[in-house]
Amino acid sequence: MDWKSLEGDLAKVAPVLGGLIGGPAGAGIGSLLASALGVPNTPSDVQAALKTDPEAAVKIKQIEANVQIAQITAETQKIAAASAQVVAVNDTLTAEAKGDSYWQKNHHAYESSFALLMVAAMYVGLPIAHIPVPNVDPMVWVMIGGILGVTAWQAGAVGKIKASQ
Repeated sequence: MDWKSLEGDLAKVAPVLGGLIGGPAGAGIGSLLASALGVPNTPSDVQAALKTDPEAAVKIKQIEANVQIAQITAETQKIAAASAQVVAVNDTLTAEAKGDSYWQKNHHAYESSFALLMVAAMYVGLPIAHIPVPNVDPMVWVMIGGILGVTAWQAGAVGKIKASQ
């Protein structure tokens, strides 16, 4: 007998744990259940306790609630970290837009111009010079698209800052 065989019985009492015990976390969930039910850490002992212990459902529901709280906490932390990253990027862009240096204010435009010049040189310049165009790794296009996207977004952010002043 393995932990996956408890999936159906456990799902009747605690659907979240029933789904988890059949996956890669099965042994860990099984260990939690065995500990909470006070039985040896084997699927057959846990299944027997599920069927015979009148308090088993209450104990398992408490474990499920704790698992759900942990999942919500982890998701909340991810959202908070992503939000903090967006704030940091916005602060950087605002500082660049308000900077005293001409280069600081316009570096995204220079980066995008350089990327476009690279593309033009590769697909126009090389054929004119009778040099075969090399096979370009797709990640190069992702990089160029990222540069152009950030540049366009930066121009919009600068426009908003200027409009609010």
